[in-house]
Amino acid sequence: MEINHFSSGVARQGRTIAIRIFPDLDVLETIEEVCRDYGIQYAQITTCIGSLRRISMNFVSTPIPKKDATSGSGYTSQMEMDGAFSVLSGQGLVSPAIEQGKLNTHLHFVISGQHDAVYGGHVEHGTRTLTTLDLFLTELHGMRIVRKKDPVTGAVVTSFSQDDE
Repeated sequence: MEINHFSSGVARQGRTIAIRIFPDLDVLETIEEVCRDYGIQYAQITTCIGSLRRISMNFVSTPIPKKDATSGSGYTSQMEMDGAFSVLSGQGLVSPAIEQGKLNTHLHFVISGQHDAVYGGHVEHGTRTLTTLDLFLTELHGMRIVRKKDPVTGAVVTSFSQDDE
């Protein structure tokens, strides 16, 4: 039996969409709305800068999974904060969600907040813009991106494979 230590695929880049998300909008909902409007199912988010008024994110907080984890893998903790935050960097992936007709945006941010505190992690729904969020999204063709629970770790992970277009 062959053991695989990674998943991979080769994609062709399609259109690049420049997006400005206006104040007080949910970041993930807006990205998914733009993708639906342009008919995009698979994409990479390559550039993301701007400001937030609310951040909701998960971050890795322990190398050993928590036994009482009610969601996620048990390796992460949830952080929600209101205030003024700068998005220093953001990147991610867009792919079809498990629910038919929906999209999954897997986005990570590095942000700075009050007193020069820096945070980073996996962005969740409920993260809202302050003044603007500017990003570039490039559609991908010829590759499947799937987010699902890994049977070994219990974490939701990304896998890549070729798509026979």
